[in-house]
Amino acid sequence: MEDNIIPNTLKSDDDINDLHFKYKNINNLSNLRNLDDFVCVFENNGIEYPKLAMGLKYKLARTKADKKDICESKGRLSGEGLLFIKNDEWINPETSEYECGVFNLDGTRKTYNNPTRDPRKFPSTKLCDKYYDINNGADFYTKMIPKKLDSPFVDLREPEFDKELQQKTIKKIFYITLITILFFTFYFIYNYELKRPYEFYDNIKKIFFNKAILILIIFTIYIYIFCPFNTCYLSNDSSLFRRDINKFMKINFCNFTKNNISNIGINLSTVYDNNNFIKNFDIIISYLIDINTYIEKPMKYLNNKLCNRCEVKKYCILRKSYYNMKIVKPEIINYFSNNDNILDEINSKFKFKKVDNYLVPYDSGTIIYLKSDKKSLNNRLFMCCLSMNGRPVIGKGRLSGINGYDYVYHWIRLRDRDGDTEYMSDINLLRIKMCKDSYRILSVDNNYDLLDYNISLPISTYISIFEKNSVDYTEYPFFPNFTMDSLRKDKIYNRKPNFIKRKIVRIYKYHTSNPCLKFRTKNVTIYNNNLYRYDYKNSLRFKFTNYFESYIDKSNLLLLKLDEINNYHNDDEDDNDYLSFYNNKHELINKDYYLNSNYNLDMDKIDSNLEMEDDLDNFMYKLNLEFSNLNYIQRGLIREKITNKLLENYNKIDFDDYFIKNKNKIMNDDPKEVNINNVRFKEYYIMQEFKKDHCYESIDYLQDGVVNQCIFCKQTCKL
Repeated sequence: MEDNIIPNTLKSDDDINDLHFKYKNINNLSNLRNLDDFVCVFENNGIEYPKLAMGLKYKLARTKADKKDICESKGRLSGEGLLFIKNDEWINPETSEYECGVFNLDGTRKTYNNPTRDPRKFPSTKLCDKYYDINNGADFYTKMIPKKLDSPFVDLREPEFDKELQQKTIKKIFYITLITILFFTFYFIYNYELKRPYEFYDNIKKIFFNKAILILIIFTIYIYIFCPFNTCYLSNDSSLFRRDINKFMKINFCNFTKNNISNIGINLSTVYDNNNFIKNFDIIISYLIDINTYIEKPMKYLNNKLCNRCEVKKYCILRKSYYNMKIVKPEIINYFSNNDNILDEINSKFKFKKVDNYLVPYDSGTIIYLKSDKKSLNNRLFMCCLSMNGRPVIGKGRLSGINGYDYVYHWIRLRDRDGDTEYMSDINLLRIKMCKDSYRILSVDNNYDLLDYNISLPISTYISIFEKNSVDYTEYPFFPNFTMDSLRKDKIYNRKPNFIKRKIVRIYKYHTSNPCLKFRTKNVTIYNNNLYRYDYKNSLRFKFTNYFESYIDKSNLLLLKLDEINNYHNDDEDDNDYLSFYNNKHELINKDYYLNSNYNLDMDKIDSNLEMEDDLDNFMYKLNLEFSNLNYIQRGLIREKITNKLLENYNKIDFDDYFIKNKNKIMNDDPKEVNINNVRFKEYYIMQEFKKDHCYESIDYLQDGVVNQCIFCKQTCKL
């Protein structure tokens, strides 16, 4: 009968009978089927001791005790101990990709006391499991790790040459070039310039000789710079451009085409933050930014064809786009005051500005440059803006004048985590960096924090809303108002499990990175004296004809879930830390090391125990519960399968590309004018941009290729 239709009772009886038959004579090995159940191996390197070297006595022995005694006595004579262990417990170094490493309590690898100081390892899985717990009472612990390769890395560094040899090659190039030029010059003068007809030879010199000398000089310069065909030797400190121009061009080309928007934006930020001269070319730079925006799609196509060439089975997850930067010279108002309550004064005096016979709001990014007799106020900057408050649900607030349920119109004091922004340069050179599509202010001069414009969060709030993803950290323009040093010293932070610390640090680094490396968030701004909303959800003044918010929300939740599964774990840590975090009612479990060593990985059973649509806490609790008696290799396989399962379910959802087709477009071309207390403006609604293409990064380097992974959907491919 087939295994899948045998009744469970019969199957259990068969299994019991087989085990009984196999092990009834385990001590005397009288059953011929048991002769190969044990193997004699070296206790250090794990290599099998040849049976032929054991002699005839070992071959004829029919008891486990006799074979064990012969094996271990040979070890005492050879100088390295031998172990008589079960074949299924033996870690064969010739076939296994892993080894049982022995570590000191501080995490360093134990070594043998031989001259080569080889790393210590155990040849048995049973021994490995026995000392797995770091608190086992011994001065060491064990864990399964990838086997050390004969060549653990490929040395791609250029060979270091002797300095004297390098100088000799340079001198040789110079003298060869000089002698060649002199030879041709003297030869030409002797043969042509001293004979008639002079005009003919003058033409030859003009057409051929001068150009030949010039080409020779250019070729020599090329030889000196790049040293092709091993004509000379370059130092390891030489730039990659000189050492390997092909590799240099490939790396830069691939980095640019991978994300040309962010690449240009970051470089522009660097230039504007360090050089005032470039500000004379704003018009040219604006054209370059526009061109860079238009070529994004062909650049991505070239990247896929020439750089990655990765093929994965499933589509990527919908996600937000990165910020597309433009440089703007803001409206600047010079103002003098000695008032300590200067912010209230500015908000009262510069509430609106008059155009014709009615009032309009100031544009977001308008700057007041304050002059004062007080040092604490002099040269300070103030900015007009619409600050978002992070209220995601419509209806919790209400429109009040120009203010909305999730934003407020006001002037703010420009400051960063170090305090107020004091501008000491020429105020006419001040520039702001703005998102080209959403009109969000990204920085004023080199102030990227913009604490009162961005949603600034203290440490306690920062941890509480992001540790369990109460709010998507990419949904609003969040910004920490603390430094990394303050975070590491914080008591709340230090009480959290290590994987949550890693998560918080990762989110912190994201929020404090260059704006061009961050996703566009929803935004409300005043631009050209009108209100512009950049969003994908209905507002109080505008509603979409197509409903697609749920699909975007599902995409955002899936991105967070995949990050939680793949990005923050460390399988060497205590499983109870993970389980207790996701379920505060969890009871501590003791690791079953017998189960750990003999566990039969059953993917189908694990699938049945997991509900893919569970909320994040329940899902992660159940998943880590399944991990409790698995090694990290098996856990990696489960993570990969679960990721693919989640993507498979996600791709079954009907995809409405309405918002893709209308990205960055104004959805209400002719809005009604809003008139509030003689303050007039129109509200335009811009569709937020989303993308669905893969974005790969290298995660593993192999001898025969590179493993790439999409940073969003976590699918991998070997290149």
